[in-house]
Amino acid sequence: MQDKVIGPLTLVQFFYLLFGGLFIYLLNNWTSGTFLRPLFWLIAVPVGLLSFALAFIKVQDRPFIFFLGSLVRYLQRPRTRVWQKGQYQKSTHIIVKEEAKVETPHKDFDKARVRDIVGILDRPENTDAK
Repeated sequence: MQDKVIGPLTLVQFFYLLFGGLFIYLLNNWTSGTFLRPLFWLIAVPVGLLSFALAFIKVQDRPFIFFLGSLVRYLQRPRTRVWQKGQYQKSTHIIVKEEAKVETPHKDFDKARVRDIVGILDRPENTDAK
Protein backbone atom coordinates (compact mmCIF):
# COMPACT_ATOMS: atom_id res chain seq x y z
CA MET A 1 0.00 0.00 0.00
CA GLN A 2 1.40 3.34 -1.02
CA ASP A 3 1.50 6.35 1.26
CA LYS A 4 -0.76 9.33 0.63
CA VAL A 5 1.68 12.14 -0.07
CA ILE A 6 -0.34 15.00 -1.51
CA GLY A 7 -3.84 15.14 0.01
CA PRO A 8 -5.69 11.94 -0.88
CA LEU A 9 -3.25 11.14 -3.72
CA THR A 10 -0.29 8.84 -3.71
CA LEU A 11 2.91 9.98 -5.35
CA VAL A 12 2.27 7.83 -8.43
CA GLN A 13 -1.27 9.18 -8.84
CA PHE A 14 0.02 12.72 -8.47
CA PHE A 15 2.64 12.21 -11.20
CA TYR A 16 0.09 10.68 -13.61
CA LEU A 17 -2.15 13.71 -13.17
CA LEU A 18 0.78 16.15 -13.23
CA PHE A 19 2.23 14.88 -16.50
CA GLY A 20 -1.20 14.60 -18.14
CA GLY A 21 -2.05 18.16 -17.11
CA LEU A 22 1.37 19.43 -18.16
CA PHE A 23 0.99 17.84 -21.60
CA ILE A 24 -2.47 19.38 -22.03
CA TYR A 25 -1.18 22.78 -20.88
CA LEU A 26 1.73 22.73 -23.35
CA LEU A 27 -0.56 21.56 -26.15
CA ASN A 28 -2.98 24.40 -25.32
CA ASN A 29 -0.20 27.00 -25.50
CA TRP A 30 1.05 25.56 -28.78
CA THR A 31 -2.36 25.51 -30.49
CA SER A 32 -3.96 28.67 -29.01
CA GLY A 33 -4.89 31.21 -31.67
CA THR A 34 -4.05 28.93 -34.58
CA PHE A 35 -6.00 26.82 -37.01
CA LEU A 36 -4.85 23.72 -35.05
CA ARG A 37 -7.27 24.45 -32.18
CA PRO A 38 -9.62 21.52 -33.08
CA LEU A 39 -6.53 19.27 -32.93
CA PHE A 40 -6.11 20.37 -29.33
CA TRP A 41 -9.51 19.00 -28.37
CA LEU A 42 -8.91 15.76 -30.28
CA ILE A 43 -5.71 15.14 -28.34
CA ALA A 44 -6.46 16.77 -24.97
CA VAL A 45 -9.60 14.77 -24.18
CA PRO A 46 -8.00 11.30 -24.61
CA VAL A 47 -4.84 12.38 -22.77
CA GLY A 48 -6.91 13.76 -19.88
CA LEU A 49 -9.02 10.59 -19.71
CA LEU A 50 -5.92 8.39 -19.84
CA SER A 51 -4.15 10.29 -17.06
CA PHE A 52 -7.33 10.16 -14.94
CA ALA A 53 -7.68 6.41 -15.59
CA LEU A 54 -4.02 5.75 -14.75
CA ALA A 55 -4.40 7.68 -11.51
CA PHE A 56 -7.74 6.39 -10.19
CA ILE A 57 -9.16 3.37 -12.02
CA LYS A 58 -8.35 -0.17 -10.93
CA VAL A 59 -9.27 -3.29 -12.90
CA GLN A 60 -9.67 -6.35 -10.67
CA ASP A 61 -7.87 -4.56 -7.82
CA ARG A 62 -4.79 -3.88 -9.94
CA PRO A 63 -3.69 -0.48 -11.27
CA PHE A 64 -4.85 0.49 -14.75
CA ILE A 65 -1.26 0.46 -16.09
CA PHE A 66 -1.16 -3.35 -15.66
CA PHE A 67 -4.43 -3.63 -17.58
CA LEU A 68 -2.95 -1.57 -20.43
CA GLY A 69 0.16 -3.76 -20.50
CA SER A 70 -1.96 -6.91 -20.67
CA LEU A 71 -4.08 -5.37 -23.42
CA VAL A 72 -1.01 -4.54 -25.51
CA ARG A 73 0.38 -8.07 -25.08
CA TYR A 74 -2.98 -9.55 -26.03
CA LEU A 75 -3.23 -7.43 -29.17
CA GLN A 76 0.30 -8.37 -30.28
CA ARG A 77 -0.24 -12.13 -30.07
CA PRO A 78 -2.04 -14.13 -32.74
CA ARG A 79 -5.63 -15.02 -31.89
CA THR A 80 -5.93 -18.17 -33.97
CA ARG A 81 -3.66 -21.14 -33.98
CA VAL A 82 -3.47 -23.24 -37.10
CA TRP A 83 -2.28 -26.79 -36.91
CA GLN A 84 -0.66 -28.00 -40.08
CA LYS A 85 -0.33 -31.72 -40.08
CA GLY A 86 3.17 -32.88 -40.80
CA GLN A 87 4.82 -29.49 -40.42
CA TYR A 88 6.72 -30.45 -37.31
CA GLN A 89 6.86 -34.21 -37.74
CA LYS A 90 10.26 -35.73 -37.53
CA SER A 91 10.98 -38.91 -39.38
CA THR A 92 11.60 -41.73 -36.99
CA HIS A 93 13.55 -44.82 -37.91
CA ILE A 94 13.29 -47.84 -35.67
CA ILE A 95 16.34 -50.03 -35.71
CA VAL A 96 15.90 -53.45 -34.17
CA LYS A 97 19.10 -54.89 -32.83
CA GLU A 98 19.46 -58.61 -32.69
CA GLU A 99 19.89 -59.62 -29.11
CA ALA A 100 22.24 -62.44 -28.28
CA LYS A 101 20.26 -65.24 -26.72
CA VAL A 102 21.78 -66.70 -23.61
CA GLU A 103 20.67 -70.26 -23.23
CA THR A 104 20.31 -71.59 -19.73
CA PRO A 105 20.92 -75.27 -19.26
CA HIS A 106 17.67 -77.17 -18.97
CA LYS A 107 17.57 -79.50 -16.01
CA ASP A 108 15.52 -82.59 -16.39
CA PHE A 109 13.98 -84.01 -13.27
CA ASP A 110 12.28 -87.32 -13.38
CA LYS A 111 9.60 -88.31 -10.88
CA ALA A 112 11.94 -90.46 -8.82
CA ARG A 113 14.43 -87.63 -8.34
CA VAL A 114 11.66 -85.18 -7.32
CA ARG A 115 10.29 -87.76 -4.80
CA ASP A 116 13.76 -88.09 -3.26
CA ILE A 117 14.14 -84.30 -2.88
CA VAL A 118 10.68 -83.97 -1.32
CA GLY A 119 11.45 -86.79 1.07
CA ILE A 120 14.64 -85.08 2.19
CA LEU A 121 12.85 -81.80 2.79
CA ASP A 122 9.94 -83.39 4.66
CA ARG A 123 12.07 -85.23 7.27
CA PRO A 124 11.30 -84.15 10.83
CA GLU A 125 14.89 -83.14 11.57
CA ASN A 126 14.75 -80.56 8.74
CA THR A 127 11.79 -78.68 10.21
CA ASP A 128 12.16 -75.84 12.67
CA ALA A 129 9.07 -76.77 14.71
CA LYS A 130 10.79 -78.17 17.80
